[in-house]
Amino acid sequence: MASFEGARSHLVSSRGFLIDVMTDSRIREIVEKQCTKEEIEEFYRVFAEETKVHINFIAQAKRLKEYYQQKANSTLSKNRG
Repeated sequence: MASFEGARSHLVSSRGFLIDVMTDSRIREIVEKQCTKEEIEEFYRVFAEETKVHINFIAQAKRLKEYYQQKANSTLSKNRG
């Protein structure tokens, strides 16, 4: 088994892989034996923050898409009229 020495950086830096498998109780148990409660809390905190940023990014991209679609439609309407 891989060592979690310096687990804080390894746990957070491995979140892309770990977040999908942390729902497996056996894997979570292994991680909990190797990491402190604080390290695991930081892992979930960082993941939650990144999820929030991602959701906000997608929402902003949708708003920009709608804005530019409306602007393009308006320009087309003016050119036809």
